[in-house]
Amino acid sequence: AYSLNLIFEDVSIPEGARLSVYGADSVDFKTYTSDDVFLAGVLATPLVQGEVIYVCYAEKNNLSKSGSWTIKQVAHDYKNAYLKPSLLKSTASSCNVDINCDEGADWQVEKQAVCKMLIQGVTLCTGTLVNNTAKDMTPYIITANHCVASESKALRTVFYFDYENETCGTASANPSKTISGSSLVATSPTGKVDFSLLKMSEIPPKYYNPYYAGWSVASSIGKGTACIHHPKGDVKKISVDKDKPSTGTLNTGGIKYVEDGNWLISRWETGTTEGGSSGSPLFDNEHHVIGMLSGGMASCDEPVNDYFAKFSYAWDYYDVAANQVKAWLDPLGIGADVCQGYNPYMLAANILSNVNTTDSLRLFTFGDNADGY
Repeated sequence: AYSLNLIFEDVSIPEGARLSVYGADSVDFKTYTSDDVFLAGVLATPLVQGEVIYVCYAEKNNLSKSGSWTIKQVAHDYKNAYLKPSLLKSTASSCNVDINCDEGADWQVEKQAVCKMLIQGVTLCTGTLVNNTAKDMTPYIITANHCVASESKALRTVFYFDYENETCGTASANPSKTISGSSLVATSPTGKVDFSLLKMSEIPPKYYNPYYAGWSVASSIGKGTACIHHPKGDVKKISVDKDKPSTGTLNTGGIKYVEDGNWLISRWETGTTEGGSSGSPLFDNEHHVIGMLSGGMASCDEPVNDYFAKFSYAWDYYDVAANQVKAWLDPLGIGADVCQGYNPYMLAANILSNVNTTDSLRLFTFGDNADGY
């Protein structure tokens, strides 16, 4: 196996106990305690490199109630979803472009909203952390219905944040920033509007560098779109189209999606999409999410005809709250058509009244002694 992962059920970890999962030589060490949230008692673990996985449970003596858990599933990775560094560049097709290459320079804020998703230990997709009108940091993830269409799958999904090469073309990604578990908030009852809105089990911590992406329900889009995604579960990539997307209707796998319910990218000028890119965001030229990848025919040889479910259809095509995103992303009920992105950890700068126009300024690096911008 390139990697292994586990799904636990009936998890109960009392205070003073810990459940640890790790690989050979203690790599990919993850520890869970009573402070962690186990929705419905389920815990899906991130990928652990190698052919051996260890589970270690420890608790204090004389606890009033012992902990318990069941290993329900062991998943064996034979496709290199873990992406060992030696194979990192060969996993996604060669025309894909790292988000930290020049093509991604204008998307360094929005990239922090995009996450890799490992679903039920065996399926790879992409999701986006999205803002709501209350700016209350509710950890909503929007993705595709064909990725996650049930509460069972949502519970067993692991989200990888900040999973990218530090610089263009290097094998330097760190897959350690993960959140396990979510609940299914809203989705299409028939799957014909290809969206699902999930709520993660916890808010991404500050050191994950999270960004809550903005969105738009506009029915008319100008020139210039971009897709940030994890093709084949690889590190974060970017695809760019300089033209105006058109309206289309996707027919695939015997499913005909809602008429005119997709944005159609006729051809990418930069990059492509692949399996694992499903659910990834389509951003307009104002850097708002306007769609989620449903499918298409794009490849490196022919980067053509990608279809994204329209955010505007996910918004209120259905009337019931459980089948739309409007009820959740506009909790204030202000009828917003656009919501700006939000970085909860970016503090507004103070005005320095003692700086004069004749003063010379220089850049000072605080290193680890300060936070923020």
